[in-house]
This record gives sequence, structure tokens and C-alpha cells, in this order.
Amino acid sequence: MKHLVFWGLPTIYALVVMGLYFSGVHALIDWVTPRTTTLPWSDYGNRELGILENAQHLLLLITIFIIIRALFQATVWMQRLAMLVALSILLFMFLEEIDYGSHFWDFITAAAVFEGDVNYHNNSGKTALMKKIADGIMLVWFILLPVIANFRKSVWLRYLAPTRMFFFTLVSALVVSRLAHYLDDQGFAIRDSLSNNISEFRELFTYYIWFLYCLLMVRQPWPANSSEKPTASKS
Repeated sequence: MKHLVFWGLPTIYALVVMGLYFSGVHALIDWVTPRTTTLPWSDYGNRELGILENAQHLLLLITIFIIIRALFQATVWMQRLAMLVALSILLFMFLEEIDYGSHFWDFITAAAVFEGDVNYHNNSGKTALMKKIADGIMLVWFILLPVIANFRKSVWLRYLAPTRMFFFTLVSALVVSRLAHYLDDQGFAIRDSLSNNISEFRELFTYYIWFLYCLLMVRQPWPANSSEKPTASKS
């Protein structure tokens, strides 16, 4: 059951979406990158309205709800501060992902393709750099931190360190991402909606990992009160 939760579910979903997108059938591809509703229909499609992008949005929204709930249940000021920081980061990520609602507005108003990006990471021209930073954080947090926590007696490190099961999630993310890039490079996509954004499959895993991590974290007792010095790990 642990393997199903940690890497099975996101892998199954990603492979299903991948099968739809590379199927060569427009009706199936529409689930991933719907064609515009304006006539004549475009074969390009809008990935922002598909089930791959919106699965990411849903994961972020659920994670935000988890943090808000934990914020109201927190009894220690330092815990509240940590939740506020996490909430701020998650809200920023969510708004960036939905382009601050611009593509939904275009869809509702039946507008043409939105000209220009309203999010920071596209306008800054540093999308690749931000992805590398995000990958570096994932590597340190989910690979190195559990190892360091085993050699340190700090209750805080053990509290923050994720379970080693996330290693399988990261491996699955890498395999699925490589498969998506391979299929795209081999020309299996008859609609190039994701050609410049094939990394969306990897991003799905990224948001799933943080969702699961936050869910597990808020269920753990806070290591110590802010006025106490943590000396031993709680079971």
C-alpha cells in the first residue's frame, strides 16, 4: 500500500495522460490539451485547460487547504510562522501555475490566444534556472536530509526529514519524465501543445511529492514548545 501511495498513483496517472497525449487520436488528445472553442478549431490546443495541468492545480489547492487547516490548529507561535511561510510559497506557486487566472479568463470570454505571460517565471526569462533550483531543493530535501538525519540526534532534523519512501517517488518521476521526452523526441505527438513543456509530467510528480510531504508533516506532533530546547525525539 505504501508503494501505491508514494509512487504508484502518480505514475499510473502520468502514464494514462501520456497515453492520451501520444495516442494520435484528436478526441483523446483533447483531454490533455483541449483545442480552442473558437471556429475553426485549432489543432494546437491549450494545455492549461487539460487534465495534466489541472491535476497540478488540484494538488496545489489541496496542499494549501492542508496547510490552512494546520495553521488554525497550531498552538505554538513558531509552528504558526512555519505554516504561514509554507502557505505563502504555495499560494505563489499556485497563482504562477494558473497564470493568475488569465487562461481561464480567456476561455470564459472566448478570447483569442492570450498574448504575453502574466506570471513571473516566464516573464523573468529564467524558467530553466528556476527549474534547476527546484530540482536542487528536491534533491537536498528528499535525498540528503533523510541521510543526514540518521547521523544526527537533532529532533528537528528528524522531524523535518521525509521518509525514505520518497526516493521511489523521485525515481518514478525521473523515469516517467525520460519516457515523455523520448516519445516527444520520436515524434509520437501529432499536436505540439506540450513540445516545449513536456516537463509538465515531471512537475506533476513535484507537486504530488510536496502534497504528500505536507500531509504527513501536519500529522506529526510539533517537536517542542518554542520555549523549550528539544532534547529527544517523540515517538
